[in-house]
Amino acid sequence: ARINVSLDTIDREHFARLDKVLGKTPRAWTLGNHDVRLSRYVAVKAPELTDMDGMRLEDWAPQWPLSWTVAVNAGTPGMLVVRHRNQAGMLHLQAQKAGCHYAHGHLHRLNTYTMPTFAGYRYSVDCGSLADPDSEGFDYMEGNIPHCQGFAVLTYHAGKLLTPEVCYADGGSMWFRGQRV
Repeated sequence: ARINVSLDTIDREHFARLDKVLGKTPRAWTLGNHDVRLSRYVAVKAPELTDMDGMRLEDWAPQWPLSWTVAVNAGTPGMLVVRHRNQAGMLHLQAQKAGCHYAHGHLHRLNTYTMPTFAGYRYSVDCGSLADPDSEGFDYMEGNIPHCQGFAVLTYHAGKLLTPEVCYADGGSMWFRGQRV
């Protein structure tokens, strides 16, 4: 199958709306296994296209710096590491292994775990997925239970990460704090 994609026809309004809401807020895009597919394919199968506009992820969202890991409030008790990949082990081990709060999206499950410690709480967060779990993009699930559609909401107060919350899709609506939004 042949796919025709042009940067001129792609819907850039999504990023324009985000930029309007975010204002001067710093942006970050944590790379994941799906994000590197285009660049890897071009590098291996068609290296002569490497410098062509649209062949790299950063061409599609230039205001969003790409990174494997983003640290929020680094060096403080409220430090949070955000990555696409989870660390080996179950969700409850993520913050323990990281030594700080830890959020990832690789498993697309949309869960949080609170780990009490002598120094306060540490949170492990699986951020879910914004993609429709019933779309063709998840055909690889081979009929298994789909991923959770939604996202994590992380709020800081006075440098401290408060209990993570989730906003999720169910029955054609988005839900947050028990209310349809």
